[in-house]
Amino acid sequence: MTKHFYIKFFILVFLIFWLKVDLYAQTVLSASESVCAGELRSYRVEGFANSNIYWTVTGGVIINDGVSQGTSFNETTVISGLVYESVIQVQWSSAGSYVLTAREETPNSCVSGDLNLTVTVNALPDISSFGFTVSSLVCKNTSPSVIVTGLSPNTAYTIGFNDNGVSKLQNITTNASGDANLTVDIITSDATYNIESVAFNDGGTNCVANPAPSLLAKTALIDNVDPLVACVGNQTRSNDAGVCYYTASGTEFDLVSYSDNCTVASVTNDFNGGNSLNGAQFPKGTTTVAWTVTDNSGNTNTCSFDVIVSDNEDPVADVASLSDVVAQCSVSSLVAPTASDNCSAVTVTNDASLPINTQGTTVVTWTYKDAVGNSSTQTQNVVITDNTAPVADVASLSDVVAQCSVSSLVAPTASDNCSAVTVTNDASLPINTQGTTVVTWTYTDVVGNTSTQTQNVIVDDTTDPVLADLSDLSIDDCAQDETSIPQVKSFAGLDLPSGRYSDNCSSTFTVQYKIQLPDTSYANSYGSAALGASSAADPSGFEFPEGISTLYFRVLDQSGNISNEKTYTISVNHKPNPSEINY
Repeated sequence: MTKHFYIKFFILVFLIFWLKVDLYAQTVLSASESVCAGELRSYRVEGFANSNIYWTVTGGVIINDGVSQGTSFNETTVISGLVYESVIQVQWSSAGSYVLTAREETPNSCVSGDLNLTVTVNALPDISSFGFTVSSLVCKNTSPSVIVTGLSPNTAYTIGFNDNGVSKLQNITTNASGDANLTVDIITSDATYNIESVAFNDGGTNCVANPAPSLLAKTALIDNVDPLVACVGNQTRSNDAGVCYYTASGTEFDLVSYSDNCTVASVTNDFNGGNSLNGAQFPKGTTTVAWTVTDNSGNTNTCSFDVIVSDNEDPVADVASLSDVVAQCSVSSLVAPTASDNCSAVTVTNDASLPINTQGTTVVTWTYKDAVGNSSTQTQNVVITDNTAPVADVASLSDVVAQCSVSSLVAPTASDNCSAVTVTNDASLPINTQGTTVVTWTYTDVVGNTSTQTQNVIVDDTTDPVLADLSDLSIDDCAQDETSIPQVKSFAGLDLPSGRYSDNCSSTFTVQYKIQLPDTSYANSYGSAALGASSAADPSGFEFPEGISTLYFRVLDQSGNISNEKTYTISVNHKPNPSEINY
C-alpha cells in the first residue's frame, strides 16, 4: 500500500505557475519562472484526497482567499474536477532570485520530499528621475523634438505616450546618458504631448513601472517669428528700344535678401504676382513694387521700392525683316506689318499696286511714321508661283459595286488653286471580272501639276439563281421486273432541263440533286451521285424502289450562289406476278 502511495504521489504532484488557463500546459513541467516585482501570481499543486500541502516562500508573501498568510501556509487539498489540489497566490516583493516550496503530507502521515520552484523577480523600471522635453517653437509641417530622460543607460524600453491626442507605444533604446528620442507626427498647429507608461523591452517579462509616470503634459508651439526681408533702393531706367516700357533683366529688381528661422513658403510681388521680376515690363512713369515673404507658419513681412522709366526713342519695326508673301495665283491684299514707338501710335503705309498678278517677285516698300513725323522703311517680297497640284474634293472615293459588270464610271472632281482641272482614268471598260479592280484617276491643272486618286470597282454577284417549278416532270410508272424483290425501276432522261433555271449574270451552272426515298431517308446528299446514277448532276440510272420518291433539285451559279429548291415525284407501282395457270 505504501509503495503504491509514493508512486502515485510522485507521478501526480507538480508545481505549476498558474497565470491563466491557456498558460497551464506551457508551464506544467517548468522548474522556474520569471515575474515582475510587486506582481501577484497564482500557484497550484496536485495531491491525494485530504492531504495537507505545506507552502513556504522567500522573497514574497503567500495570499490565500485574499488574506496575507506570511511566508508559510498549509491547507488540505480540495477536489477540482478529477484531481485534488491546493491553490495559493504569492505577492512578490523586491527583485531577486527566490524559491517557492510545496510538501505533501497524506492522511496516514506519509510526507513527500520538497517540490521547489525557482522564481526570478525582476525589478521594475526606475522612473524616479524620469522626465521628458518637447521642443518649441516648431516649424509648421515638421515634427517637434520629444526626448525622454532619466532612464537607465543603454537599455531597451517601450514607452507609452500621447502624441497630440493619439495614444501610441514606441520601442526605444536609451543612450549612455539614459536619454532617447520619441518619433512623433508632423504638426500644423500647436500640439500637446505626455508620457503614459514606461516598460522594459527585454523580450521576457517586460516589466512596467508601477505606478505609471505622473508628468504634466507639454505643448509644442508653432513658429510665430516674421521673416526678414530687404528690397533694392529706388531704380531709374530708360525705355527699351521701340517700346514705351523697360524690361527688367535677371534679378536686378528681385529681393536683396530674405530669410526665416523656419522655412520660407513663398516670395511674391504685387506687380506680376511671381517670385521674380525678370522679364517684367515697367511702363513709362513711376511704379511702386511691394515684395512679400511668407514662411510656412503663415508669418509675413514686406518691403517696397519705385521703378522710374523715362521716354526717348523713335519708332522701330517690330521684326528685323519681313517674311515673303507667297501666293499661287495673285495677291489682292497685304497684311500690314507693325512697328513700335516708345510711346505713340505708328501709321503704316506701302507703295504696292494691288492686286499683284505678275508671276515672279514684286518688292513692296512699307513706311512707318510716328505722331511727330519720324519715319523708317522696310521692304517685303511678294512672290507669285503656282506649284500646287489639284486636290481631290473628297478624301477617298466610294467603291463602285455591281453584280455582273460596270460599263461606265462617274468622274470624280478635284479643285485647283488657280485653274480648271482635267480628269482622266486608266480603266478599260466594261469591267466584267468578278472581284476588285483598282482604277486610278488623274487630276491635271493648266500648268501641268497633277495628283492621283484610286477607286475600287467591285464586281460581286450576290444574287441567287432562280429554279422554276418542276412538278410537271413527275413520273408515275410500274416496277421494271415483277420477279425482282424488291421491285425497282430506273429511268433515263432525268437530268434537269436547262430552260428550268436562270441567273442575273452566269450562263454556266452546277446542277445538284438529292433523292428522298419512300421511307423518308435520302439516297444521297447535294453534290454527290446516288448509287447507279449518271452523275452528281443527273440521277438517271438510279433504281427507284416501289413507292413514291421525291427528287429535289437546286443549281449554283459561277459565283457559288445557290438557287431555291424545287421537287417532283417519281412513283414506282407494284407489278403483279401471277403464280401459275391451272389446267
